[in-house]
Amino acid sequence: MTEPLRQQIARLRELAPELNEVTDKATRLVGVVEKFLNEELSLGIPCRVTVSDSWDPSDELRHCKDLHYGRFEGKFRLYVAEYTIYHDGEGDNYKETPWSSCPRDLKLASFQKIPDLLADLTKKVEQAIKETEGTGKTIQELLKAIGGKEESE
Repeated sequence: MTEPLRQQIARLRELAPELNEVTDKATRLVGVVEKFLNEELSLGIPCRVTVSDSWDPSDELRHCKDLHYGRFEGKFRLYVAEYTIYHDGEGDNYKETPWSSCPRDLKLASFQKIPDLLADLTKKVEQAIKETEGTGKTIQELLKAIGGKEESE
């Protein structure tokens, strides 16, 4: 065995426990985020951010991976969607995987996108509030116009 190869193996032995530790920590944090969003906030508003989007000119395909917060098997949670988009815009090979079941490399890449996901979720919640309040006022005015009772706030 050559010396550079021995050094690489020794370095991998040093790094493996560190990688396992950061992955375990990320897994715990994702559990905390899911619990916070579902149990404490009860938001129920889906959102997503792009984890990766790459073009393969050899087969004219876009390979995409998105991190979602949304309904997965009847429950809101974090999951990753992977899919392919052909040159004509048609999609295929759509696959959803709960974050906790993703391969390690995808877990680590998508974990880095959680702050972006939370920012998108905040915007969507703000937008939902604004739109609902606006619609509520319109319906109040409509009820007045048709002689119905106005809802008290």
